[in-house]
Amino acid sequence: MRFVCLLVVACASIAPFQGCDDESGDDGSAGSTAAPDGATDGGSETDLGVDATIVDACVPVAEICNGVDDDCDGLGDESLSPPPADRTEGICGLFFKQCAGPDGWIEPNYRVSPEYQAEEDLCDGQDNDCDGTVDENLDPPAVSGGVGVCEGVVQVCVGVTGYEDPDWATIMDYEAREMTCDGLDNDCDGMVDEGLAGCMP
Repeated sequence: MRFVCLLVVACASIAPFQGCDDESGDDGSAGSTAAPDGATDGGSETDLGVDATIVDACVPVAEICNGVDDDCDGLGDESLSPPPADRTEGICGLFFKQCAGPDGWIEPNYRVSPEYQAEEDLCDGQDNDCDGTVDENLDPPAVSGGVGVCEGVVQVCVGVTGYEDPDWATIMDYEAREMTCDGLDNDCDGMVDEGLAGCMP
C-alpha cells in the first residue's frame, strides 16, 4: 500500500472536508488535493463565500425632475418645487410648470382654467390670455338700434360688467330727440326728420 500517514494527518488538519489522495504521484511524491473550480492555491473571494461581482449601488443625491429616482427612495420626481409657468400675468398668476420625467419641466395646461383664452375675446375685466393686457383686441357687438347716424356703432367693454352702449353724445349728429332738419335719422329710430313741422331737407 502507498498510503502516507503524514499526509493523512496534514489533510485532516488543513482541509477537514477534503479527502486526501491515497496515491502518490508518478514521481513517488504524495498526491495533491484538487482545488475547487475557480479557486487558486491561495484561496479567493469565491472560497470565502463573497460574490466577486461588483454591483452598482444607488448613491442618493437631491431629487430633480428627470424621471430618475435620484434620492434612492424608490420614487422618482417626488416632492419637487415646480418653477412658475412662462405665463404668469392675469389669470395665470398661480400656474406652475409640470414635471414630465425625462423631458424635464414643461408648461402646464392653461385650459384647465375655464377663464383662460388663447386669444382674448371675453369682456370681463380680466387678462384671460395672460399677456399683461386686459380686454384687448375684442370684437364688440353692435349697439341696439344701430341705424341712422348710429349705424356701425358698437358697444363698449367696461370690464367686469361686460358690454354696454357707448356715450351717445360722442356719436356725430346724434340727437336723443330729432330736432335738426337735415335728412338724417339723428335719434337712430329708423325715421328721418320725423316730428319736425315743415322740414324739407
